[in-house]
Amino acid sequence: MAGNENVPEAKPVALWSQSGYLSWLTVDTAFGVSGAVNSFVFSLVVISATGSPAQAGVVASISLVSAGVFQFFGGWVQDFFDRRTVAIWCAITGIVLFAVGALLLAMNTFTFLTASIFAVAIGVRAGLTGGVTNIMLRAFIEPHLLSRAMSVNQARDAVVEFGVAPFAGALLQLGRVFPWMFNVVANAIGLIACFFCLNRFRVRVSKGPTRRKN
Repeated sequence: MAGNENVPEAKPVALWSQSGYLSWLTVDTAFGVSGAVNSFVFSLVVISATGSPAQAGVVASISLVSAGVFQFFGGWVQDFFDRRTVAIWCAITGIVLFAVGALLLAMNTFTFLTASIFAVAIGVRAGLTGGVTNIMLRAFIEPHLLSRAMSVNQARDAVVEFGVAPFAGALLQLGRVFPWMFNVVANAIGLIACFFCLNRFRVRVSKGPTRRKN
């Protein structure tokens, strides 16, 4: 009987088959590694430039407070503006800020004042654009794959968290400008990948039942 026929089981869909997922993963990883490197080296760079652990602590606090204050506006910005634009501006501002920071270090003009201004700028960027890639993931991936994608994301974050310390330390051994030069490259990679991922950005619109006119 037709009702007793064996129906072939559907093969599990791979995350990699989702349009734009690999590009999104590249963007999110680039932003994540860049942020982790900066979090690890920022205070150390300020200490090397000013020679004062107390000033380094003040600068780090300025960055955290700035990020916390502007995080209140970050959700509104990411809802009001196109998230493609927000992610691209996150990459562009990262390239500019870390390039300026590396240049100031190379010119020996990275003082407590310039470090404080840099900390405010980094905090504002983190508050307004932080987490935008996580919102994008929910928008373009299939709903039944979301939990698996988030698990992969958490595993990737754990690898970055444990691996960034020795990597950032090795960059510091090469010179104090190298961590931020690396961040320039990481944000540039994220910017390029944005155009491959975000051009496929899909917003699902729920459609109600259509009515036929008599």
